[in-house]
Amino acid sequence: MLRVTNAFEIKDLTKVAVKGIDYKVSDIDNDFQDFLKINKVFILVYRMEGMTGRHNVEAKKLNTLKIELCQKVSCEIEGEIYNLSNYDYLIDNKSI
Repeated sequence: MLRVTNAFEIKDLTKVAVKGIDYKVSDIDNDFQDFLKINKVFILVYRMEGMTGRHNVEAKKLNTLKIELCQKVSCEIEGEIYNLSNYDYLIDNKSI
């Protein structure tokens, strides 16, 4: 199986330490948090459609999910500073 990372010589950042994450939370983050809190039950129902036996696992994942909307995110990868573009994201593995 040909992996995209191999075909296009893309570096797999899952194996690279991201340091020095600096971010500014967006002004609309509070509104988004309210929206997410209200709609979590609908998201859960959608995710569980057709599933059997994983309801508790999926509910726990969704209940602990935390998303922060940011205006600006920068980080250091292998000594270089990167500014994330719109629609880019970072996953905080410490909270998973």
